[in-house]
Amino acid sequence: MHESSGRKIRVFLIDDHPIVREGFARALTDAPDIVVVGQAETAADALKEAPFTSPDVILVDLNMPDRDGIELIGADSAAADAEAMLVAAEALLALGVQRLSLDLTLPTMAPALLDASHVSGPARQALARALDRKDIAAVAEHGGAMAPMLAELVLAAGPAEGALAALEKADLPAPQRALAARLSEVVALLRAQAPHLRLTIDPLEFRGFRYHTGIAVTVFAPGRHEEMGRGGRYLSADGEPATGVTLFADAILRAAPPPSLKRKILVSGDGSALRQAGFATLSSLGADISVAEAQRLSCTHVFLGGQIVVLPDAN
Repeated sequence: MHESSGRKIRVFLIDDHPIVREGFARALTDAPDIVVVGQAETAADALKEAPFTSPDVILVDLNMPDRDGIELIGADSAAADAEAMLVAAEALLALGVQRLSLDLTLPTMAPALLDASHVSGPARQALARALDRKDIAAVAEHGGAMAPMLAELVLAAGPAEGALAALEKADLPAPQRALAARLSEVVALLRAQAPHLRLTIDPLEFRGFRYHTGIAVTVFAPGRHEEMGRGGRYLSADGEPATGVTLFADAILRAAPPPSLKRKILVSGDGSALRQAGFATLSSLGADISVAEAQRLSCTHVFLGGQIVVLPDAN
């Protein structure tokens, strides 16, 4: 379950580029609500190691040499759908990626409505293309009796509440009405637990989500023209229901503010109390310490006479 307590989010990193992986680990280390519990270079290694670290979030490079992702198996419920999105958003917020937007989609909706339209052959291909391009004129031309409803759903793409109202109004087949109701429940859960998130819905978007079986999500950050993450509901390799969100490490590193440099202090003797206070300690190993020596060692502080002294020009 999603927790709002002080428990840290446990993150496991998977990336075949050590520099990217280590850079992301360093960035995460400075986040007070996150702990990196493990790393792997390949998805095969991750499948062996990750279960023993009990991660809440797995950050994985989609361009892995041995696998494009990793399965996260969970209950088939709106609560599980929302939980995966909430944990991903919480991890990004802890990294300093603010004002997140979740774009929710129903990848199975458009194909199901195409089937229900009884449009076939080239006309079906033209209608599918029109829905993909959000071409209202072409939807009207090729949509037959369902054209007005399809056009309304195309135009409904945008803020969540407006799209939900359009789905409620639409004369949907029973399975798709159940899917729309599930989406409404997910939105309610997200609103209740994370009111700061911007939620949008595109009811008929299906490009890039062809293996998803239910609600899917794409995560965006303001001012960025790239996805921070993507995921949704699908069936695992053994047919069990699953859901999850993959966060894209490269994109997040570009979007997140640079991590603040840790305060480094030159000490003589035991520096454990200073480390507990958030300092990185550098021991003089018995030698005399001074402001000049601390500056030479690129410290931000020096411990002199029982006092923490801030060095000139220290950030």
